[in-house]
Amino acid sequence: MPLGILYNKEPLFYVYKATKMAKLLSKESQNRIYLLSPYDPVLFLDSLEHRIENNISYDNGCPKLDESIGIWYNCDAIYKKEFNDKLEFYCSNLLKLKGDAVPYNRSYGCIVELLVLLTKVQAGIKEPWFLTYANGLKWCVERSSNKDERYAKASDHILQLLKKYYGES
Repeated sequence: MPLGILYNKEPLFYVYKATKMAKLLSKESQNRIYLLSPYDPVLFLDSLEHRIENNISYDNGCPKLDESIGIWYNCDAIYKKEFNDKLEFYCSNLLKLKGDAVPYNRSYGCIVELLVLLTKVQAGIKEPWFLTYANGLKWCVERSSNKDERYAKASDHILQLLKKYYGES
């Protein structure tokens, strides 16, 4: 799951080689994919754990673009190059299909950053400072969301998953 598209001169995203998505994307041909930018940061966790499918309806094998859950984009992903641990893809024809941008908030950013750490660790990239940083991000989510139970539970769950990769519980 790419957690974002970097847009400098061209829209790029990276996929860690160890992920399922890396195995699904072709290096030889163009890949048409839909990207979803959820309004609710908890949906990022649902996506990572393959529960987001419960929130998406399908018609003839294609997702119905429900703008109540986020902004939908079309991306014709083209392989560019390979790094030690990740693959780089270019989004040709990046096009917003449905949905409107909503204000970004601090708890959203902290949950996404926790998920970035988890994705890195799942791909085999571990830094000794990740857990300390993750604890700070969990605190950020709790404080910035006014201890919203859904966000607190999601950040705690992500932290527990991270700890398992480090042999802690």
